[in-house]
Amino acid sequence: MKQPIRDTLPHYLNSFVGRQEDIAEITSVLADENCRLLTLLGPGGIGKSRLATEAMPHLQEHFFDGVFFVDLTSVDSPIPFF
Repeated sequence: MKQPIRDTLPHYLNSFVGRQEDIAEITSVLADENCRLLTLLGPGGIGKSRLATEAMPHLQEHFFDGVFFVDLTSVDSPIPFF
């Protein structure tokens, strides 16, 4: 049986404090089998990426192939959707 990929998340040098309710809500929404995509919206610099990466370890058990962080900061133009 294939082993899941587990350590694909960014590692931070500083600790993460608070926002446990947000993490719980993200985890709950993404653990629902009917959820196909969750987008975190807000102005730059408020911690959307950090919040997402802090929620990811809580989701490992729900996704056999693991959870992955895809850094899109270098993308400078939108990808057209058809």
